[in-house]
Amino acid sequence: MLIKKKKILAKDKMISKTGLKLEYGFTDGMINKFLPNHDKEVENPYCKCAAPMKLYLVSRVKRIIKTKKFQDICKNSEKRREGAIKAVKTKELKAIEFAKSLDISIDKILPKDVLIQKAIYSYNEFNCDKNNFEFASLNSDSNFLNRITVNYIRHEMTDYEELLFETFGIVGKHLAINIIRRKIYDTIKNNYAWLSEECEKQMKIRLI
Repeated sequence: MLIKKKKILAKDKMISKTGLKLEYGFTDGMINKFLPNHDKEVENPYCKCAAPMKLYLVSRVKRIIKTKKFQDICKNSEKRREGAIKAVKTKELKAIEFAKSLDISIDKILPKDVLIQKAIYSYNEFNCDKNNFEFASLNSDSNFLNRITVNYIRHEMTDYEELLFETFGIVGKHLAINIIRRKIYDTIKNNYAWLSEECEKQMKIRLI
């Protein structure tokens, strides 16, 4: 017995695959299972060279989402999603605990004049091959000198680079990095009070 396909009228509401996901919570797997065949194809309104857009009758979709089979799958999917979210949060907490447990210290506390000289030398050596390089000296602007000095301490006098590398690939990396950076800057401030303002400026820029 042949089943006649319903004729689609202009007034019939249609929905795209993206709409199915956003409005009704479908996944790709659920679309393949419950809506393996689309009801209509239209030219992609955003890109003429793209593949035609597949559309589905909203009335058909609404009938499907009322079925027990669909609702059971939704419940199972929600449970899996909640489990995945919980697992991510657990891993993020571990990342936070790892960062908080780190002992941040500065290799050696130097007199202000010695520290600035070292920062100037390091800055000039690192940037000398760059175009429009501004040579640093004791006569440079004090804010500029404070910036390159904090950078020098962070990169050359702490384990900053190694600690950031330790976060590679872990869930909650951005949370761990924020804590590490804050601890680094706090350590610099605690040992060199005259760099406190510059540390605060950099924290505002660098914290993710």
